[in-house]
Amino acid sequence: MEVKEEFECCGVNRQSEIDDFSLSVWNSTRGSQLIPGYCCKGADYISGILLAGKECTTNPTSLNSYFFEGCYTAIEEAIEEYSSIFVTGSIVVLAVEMTAVIASFCMCRQISADLEHSNNKRKNDNKRWIKHKDNA
Repeated sequence: MEVKEEFECCGVNRQSEIDDFSLSVWNSTRGSQLIPGYCCKGADYISGILLAGKECTTNPTSLNSYFFEGCYTAIEEAIEEYSSIFVTGSIVVLAVEMTAVIASFCMCRQISADLEHSNNKRKNDNKRWIKHKDNA
C-alpha cells in the first residue's frame, strides 16, 4: 500500500498551498491539471494515469481527491497520535527487561551462596570422616 493511500494525502505539502509537482516530470504534461491522477481518491499509480484530465485532477475537491492534505502533515499527525502509545510501550518493555536483569543477578548470587554452603558442608563432612577414620 502506498503512503498516499494509507494517509489519504497528495504530495509532501497541501497542494492547495504549495505546488509540489512544479519541478516534476509530470509538470511538463500537466496541461490544466492541478494534481496528478494518482492523487484522486481510490486511484493507484496505474489507474491514476487513466484519470488524467478528469474532474478530480482539473477541479480537485475534498470529495474526489487528496488535494487538501499533504503527506508530511498526515504522517506528522499519525506520529503525534501514536507517540504516547510508543513511549508507554517502550517504558513497559524497559521495566520488564530491568526486572529480568535484577532477577538474574539475584539468582546468580543465590546459586553462588548455595555452592559455597555446599562446599563448606562437604569440607566439614570430609574432616569428620578423616577424624573418624583416624579414631578407628
